[in-house]
Amino acid sequence: MPPLQHGGGYQTGWTNLSAANEILNNAIAAGEIEPCVVVSRAFKAGSGIRWWSVGMDRWVTIVKPVVEARYNVSADINDRAILGDSAGGFCTCNMPAVYPNEFQYYGIFAADANNFGQNCDYDKDAIREQTIFICSGLHDPVAIETTYPTMQLFSELDIPFTKRMYPGNHMWHPWRQGLYHFLTNLLWQ
Repeated sequence: MPPLQHGGGYQTGWTNLSAANEILNNAIAAGEIEPCVVVSRAFKAGSGIRWWSVGMDRWVTIVKPVVEARYNVSADINDRAILGDSAGGFCTCNMPAVYPNEFQYYGIFAADANNFGQNCDYDKDAIREQTIFICSGLHDPVAIETTYPTMQLFSELDIPFTKRMYPGNHMWHPWRQGLYHFLTNLLWQ
């Protein structure tokens, strides 16, 4: 179950603007990934000092139980991934520290780890066992402020990650390429 969360806008951003549904369908048809349930929602957590925490809590306390009740999805974290761009990526970036037993694979697209691990006693060793993918556009002004410092922080904490930077800005073109790479090279490997 890989949830996709968009920073601003609507839950349909990943399908209408990034063609995630087509990328997933083509990868499944080509035998590059197994069929899976994908959940997409807009990241509308509000504002304030802990807005990112509200977004993470909603995944765990609202979205996940609904998905598990309606669909045949695995409860094993090794079968779960979460991916987000922009503000949705910010939430995704903090999930391994706050909710380490929810997902095994993390796709962090054009987002930062500014509050990584704040207000929680996180297990660095457990995080080091998870798969973290960081992606951004080469010409994304947000990347300079967020993505590069995130990679630096993870390096300092000795948290392994894979990175890909694609031509483009803070838009869907590089994120499409990143999604395909994440699905076919990292997810469930």
